Amino acid sequence: MNRLPSLKVIPLVTLALLALGGFSSVHADVGSKKTASYVKAQIDKLDGKTVSLDVAMIRLLRPFTTNENFVLLGAMTVDEENHSAGGGILVVADKADKDKLVRRYGTTVEREKGKGVESESMRGVLHLVNEGHKKYIYLDLTDGAFQPGESDLGVIRSESKFDSPHVAKGKPGGF
Repeated sequence: MNRLPSLKVIPLVTLALLALGGFSSVHADVGSKKTASYVKAQIDKLDGKTVSLDVAMIRLLRPFTTNENFVLLGAMTVDEENHSAGGGILVVADKADKDKLVRRYGTTVEREKGKGVESESMRGVLHLVNEGHKKYIYLDLTDGAFQPGESDLGVIRSESKFDSPHVAKGKPGGF
């Protein structure tokens, strides 16, 4: 019995499997478009656009001192496609909505047994404050009511550590 023809098929099958596996891993590296990490990497295209993020938790960072109608929050996002942390982003919201947002998104990361980290969708307008070599990015939930003055931008600058690399990896949220 001659098995030589079947041995020629093995390299072709192996090559096909490697090609499919390579495509699959490239696709997995892209991750979800509903993360802070993604929208910040695409800020040049998304500045001023409405985006939706998968938010695992929020934190009240501080109220604005000169504009008492708004609060600054930090939102931790989750990459639901890759089951990993998706980074942090600053969020400006109406002060009147603060309690509703805390109830909806929570202040700690919750895990659903067998499914991973729970998240809720947050939709707002992405904004870039470009100051030379520094970029500050925030999500506006105020339907355009927030028009930052210089002191408001100072608050955003001072809280920009929230979306620094160690936060983006999820350490404060426990991802």
